[in-house]
Amino acid sequence: MKHLLVFTLVLLALTLNFSSGSAQIYAPAESKQSINFPAAFTEEVTQGEAQKTVKATCEVDGQTYFLGYTVHETEITDHKDMAQVSADSFLQVIGGKLITQWEWELDGNQGLKSVLVFAEGTLIMEYRTILKGQIQYQALVYAPIETYNSEKAGDFLKSFKLVE
Repeated sequence: MKHLLVFTLVLLALTLNFSSGSAQIYAPAESKQSINFPAAFTEEVTQGEAQKTVKATCEVDGQTYFLGYTVHETEITDHKDMAQVSADSFLQVIGGKLITQWEWELDGNQGLKSVLVFAEGTLIMEYRTILKGQIQYQALVYAPIETYNSEKAGDFLKSFKLVE
């Protein structure tokens, strides 16, 4: 019986390790967040006069996963309105069409979730934006509509956590 229990625990541990694939946790201390990328990611840092922006991205099977955060030096007072401005600006920059949008609250912080299409209707994106203190976060996943994997996108987006 003891051997069966040990065998079962080893099998469970191996299953968990293999099912996690090559997931990479992204949680720089400055960002006060964590998210689980499905594979190795690249990071780009841009320092502006009044903010610092960091973008992490990876692509798996034609689907792009992105987490960006901006640390603002000027005070942000209305997080809910700023989330809407962020979503509207993002939609305009990519030339997208909003399919649906709803409010999102995470640990008492206000944000938005959106689903949109762009690139002449060939790409679909799930987009999240939320602010905490002076940090604005954007998490998104996009891919061609016909190959979009909503389950994997959901796993990535649900893994986003605010810390501290």
